Amino acid sequence: MLFMLPGCSRETDSETSRPNILLVVSDQQHYQAFGAVDSFFSTPSLDALASESTLFTRAFVTSPQCSPSRSSIYTGYYPHKTGVVGNTGSIDAAGRRISRLDDSFRTIGEYLKPAGYVTAYVGKWHLGDVGRHAQGYDTRVFSTVKGGDSIPDREKTRHALAFLDAMSSDPAKRPFALFLNYTAPHTIYGYGIKPPQADCRTEKKRSSAREFLCGRQQRKACGTNPVHAERQWQAVL
Repeated sequence: MLFMLPGCSRETDSETSRPNILLVVSDQQHYQAFGAVDSFFSTPSLDALASESTLFTRAFVTSPQCSPSRSSIYTGYYPHKTGVVGNTGSIDAAGRRISRLDDSFRTIGEYLKPAGYVTAYVGKWHLGDVGRHAQGYDTRVFSTVKGGDSIPDREKTRHALAFLDAMSSDPAKRPFALFLNYTAPHTIYGYGIKPPQADCRTEKKRSSAREFLCGRQQRKACGTNPVHAERQWQAVL
């Protein structure tokens, strides 16, 4: 979710003033998995935001997996260009291990800093060792362990709020860009219940997120992760 917030720059010319940027990234969340689309989910803050915003229901990502999609979000390149065609640590079609996002790619933070932005990256990275990419961010709270994440979402929220508080009292009123990356809902089946086997004949008949993600007999197993994510977003928004 991308938010363009009123700028804090001292410049008054509309052509030169720069908005603050807040990008909140949920992980592998189905586009229907919040209350504004499917009332099965309880996400009042996101629903309120959707009612005042543009809600894209036909948008697409470059990949349904964590690492390749994130490589595109932060570099602007397709996964076949970044080389992160699968999750880091996996093997590509040529039998090569996907290790990390190469240093030759610049992330959005590396473009915004020279433009006068105070930049922050908080949360899940899952693109291998951060390496040179860390230099694009003034505040760096990268979660980089094997498997993608090591920082609880609540802690990410605390780091994000601390950054926003610091920027609100910044005497220079510089514009900021905060990139906040949560883990939830990532693994929708995280409660010891085996997900239903994919059945194309059945899936074509499913019209809601709860039916598509959970199966008709497993509704109680789903929804908790998106709700948990919503509580973290609520604190930031």
